[in-house]
Amino acid sequence: MPDRRPRAPEHSTRSCAAAEIDAHLIAHETGPRRGPVYASHRLRCGMLIALADLFGIVLTWSFAFAAAKALSLQSALLTAGGLGKLICILMPVYLLSELYPGVAMHPADELRRLSVGTTLALLIVFGLVIQPRHLSTVGIAAITWFVALVTLPLSRMWMRRLGGAWWGVPTLILGAGRLGRRIANTLKKNPQLGLKPVGVLDDQTDRYQREGWSGDIPYLGGLNAASSVAATFQVRHAIIAVAGASSARLAEIVSRYTQSFPSVLVVPNVQGLGNLWVQPRRAGNMLGLEVGNLLAHRLPGILKRFFDLVLSAAGILLLSPVFLILYLLIRTESRGPAFYFQQRVGKNSRPFKLWKFRSMYADCDQAFARALARNPSLADEWRRNHKLRRDPRVTDVGRFLRKLSLDELPQLWNVLVGDMSLVGPRPIVKAEIAKYHARFASYALVRPGITGLWQVSGRNDTSYDQRTRLDEYYVRNWSVWLDVYVLARTIRTVLFCEGAY
Repeated sequence: MPDRRPRAPEHSTRSCAAAEIDAHLIAHETGPRRGPVYASHRLRCGMLIALADLFGIVLTWSFAFAAAKALSLQSALLTAGGLGKLICILMPVYLLSELYPGVAMHPADELRRLSVGTTLALLIVFGLVIQPRHLSTVGIAAITWFVALVTLPLSRMWMRRLGGAWWGVPTLILGAGRLGRRIANTLKKNPQLGLKPVGVLDDQTDRYQREGWSGDIPYLGGLNAASSVAATFQVRHAIIAVAGASSARLAEIVSRYTQSFPSVLVVPNVQGLGNLWVQPRRAGNMLGLEVGNLLAHRLPGILKRFFDLVLSAAGILLLSPVFLILYLLIRTESRGPAFYFQQRVGKNSRPFKLWKFRSMYADCDQAFARALARNPSLADEWRRNHKLRRDPRVTDVGRFLRKLSLDELPQLWNVLVGDMSLVGPRPIVKAEIAKYHARFASYALVRPGITGLWQVSGRNDTSYDQRTRLDEYYVRNWSVWLDVYVLARTIRTVLFCEGAY
């Protein structure tokens, strides 16, 4: 066992950190070695994402070329020279938008930067380079823009998955307390962020064991080992998670370790604060954080409602054949109406009737009450989650509907009439208000959604407390880009039946 005593000599602490982190990096990395670790992790990540963008641009051009050929359209873009101009303009714009290397960026923020950058670059391409003069060129521009908004985010997502161990930068966590452990768990569950925790440092040697850290993120010694680890192994990213430290102590830690790590992320122990669109601001000689709340502005709310109206109306029209088929299946399998109505709590605590396709046997409430009385574990599961993994009330067709979330399609009508939104907190019943505690105030600020962060973050595999946290996070961090991200993730969640039962 390596020596981890808090009063060990400096060279002993360094050797302990060196041995463990080197072993960890060897175990979790592939490819040619360059000394103890691989040089320039950020450059490698940037090259992977640039390769993904290059593939996405070529794919976009190919789609535009195929569409133009099918529609008998012509444009200077649809040549090898046009493709070269597209690449030479798009990728520098992405670089200026800080999309490389794409590490430690929330997917919603990345989607925003990518969409704005793509729109700006294509305006430059078609406005200055191609100089459109014909209607056909405008049509090709619209096709290219639409396809690029889809293919480029997807190509980045696929590259991060295919990159595996090549994607991400080694990161040290300074602080083994509860905050540090929560950060480590978040980074492990979200590898797309690109921060790979390879070790934790803390001056209290027993805190690592107390907080129940897993062995795949080793304890490397006290905070004084950070500089030697950074120098020896070129770990250039650190996250400071020292909860409860005084402002003077925190300033001292930041000042010391910004000299060792080019990139230092300071995570304050402040819960319930919106963080997606927080901006640093100067308050005299002090650091301030400007926390925006887009829901407090009228225009974003109008924009959200506009998209709800357009997409829900289009959805009802396009899916009307599916509605008819599901209606017939439900009526054929069991007696009772095809639709089910339930009272839910909406915006400003107003009640509304939630529409769903019936997925349970009619008049099953009394039988369900008897089942809960006979089975204490079933009753406990219902009390905790208001969900049952094996609900005896659900029909065979209902199980299929729930698996693919098809039972929720009628809620498009709730969106159309203004009771709900496409994206928002999970709609709750009145009995659940008490479980939200203080978070209910955030819930009541917005319309509940057909889909939301809960649905794309594990659905029924999450605890009730996690659900309420996700609802609060959504409200505090809302933007149109977060809605787009959730809608895109919903497609994947439904197709793969993630957390569904």
